[in-house]
Amino acid sequence: DLTTDFSNYLLSCRPDRIYTTSEYEWHSDHKYAFILTKNTLTKLSGETGFHPVLRESVIHGEETTWPEHLTYDSENNPVIVKFTNPFPTMKTGLDWDNVTRIILTDNQLKKKTEAIGKFVSQNEPTEDTPGTGEYNYSFCKRDEFYWEISY
Repeated sequence: DLTTDFSNYLLSCRPDRIYTTSEYEWHSDHKYAFILTKNTLTKLSGETGFHPVLRESVIHGEETTWPEHLTYDSENNPVIVKFTNPFPTMKTGLDWDNVTRIILTDNQLKKKTEAIGKFVSQNEPTEDTPGTGEYNYSFCKRDEFYWEISY
């Protein structure tokens, strides 16, 4: 089963940090990825002494307008800003004033933008989907962020 396979995988490579999405995501796949990871780590840390750090971040915040879409300057260059609080009104226990931020260099931001551009299955419209390129590029921010849970 998935829990056993995931446990075995974690024990075989024993990462010291694990990155995942948040339990407060409105997208159910992302929410349950966190729950599976949290439950597996809780069990493993109690049974095996495996104590990694879980780093939780957000892809889909509380509002469908998060993150803010890119804006452009007068020369049609994107204006790159930091992420804003993904949960402005929701009670989550995730303190936006106590979040770890990683500030991206210009080169890292360029690579992130290029990677998003290669996500053809989501960016470009098809007969069945409208395409979400504009939304995907709204993740081109100056920073990345996460909260930590130690096990």
